[in-house]
Amino acid sequence: MLRIIGGQFRHRRLALPEVETSRPTMDKVREAVFSSIHEKVPNSAFLDLFAGSGAVGLEALSRGATKVFFNEIDRKVQKTLVRNILTFDPERKSTVVLSKDYADAIRYLSDKGQRFDIIYMDPPYSFGEISKIVISLYQSGLLNPKALAIVEETIQPMALPDFSLKVHRYGKKFIGTYELSEAA
Repeated sequence: MLRIIGGQFRHRRLALPEVETSRPTMDKVREAVFSSIHEKVPNSAFLDLFAGSGAVGLEALSRGATKVFFNEIDRKVQKTLVRNILTFDPERKSTVVLSKDYADAIRYLSDKGQRFDIIYMDPPYSFGEISKIVISLYQSGLLNPKALAIVEETIQPMALPDFSLKVHRYGKKFIGTYELSEAA
């Protein structure tokens, strides 16, 4: 069972995609992540770059994010994502869904002048390019000052120029929180 952990939609259930490629972020990991960033979520612009079921982005919406963008390229998974979003935002006033490769999504959002306070990335297994994505987010202008780029992966995240990095481990998962430094 997948559910929202906190905020106005607390305890509400989410549908799970019926595909093997989707692996929703565990409740305890989402709870730990949102506990560590709770002050930054209200009134934020939030991007879930590899959205899957939408659990992370909907958790942000539940905790007060003003606008949440979801990007999911798999059409089967996207059907579940949209169904979950409609449960919480039936008029789609606070949510936007994209169906693009992550690089295309970054270019598209940059071209539209979109900027984010928090970007969450839980890419598919053995992705291996997560540091390149964080740098691309920075270079494309998608990050507001003091923005957070949070990565969930199975290898320890590496330090990057212009960012501070905090790393936590939950079982086999590493959560890296990159914060854009003020000098950047």
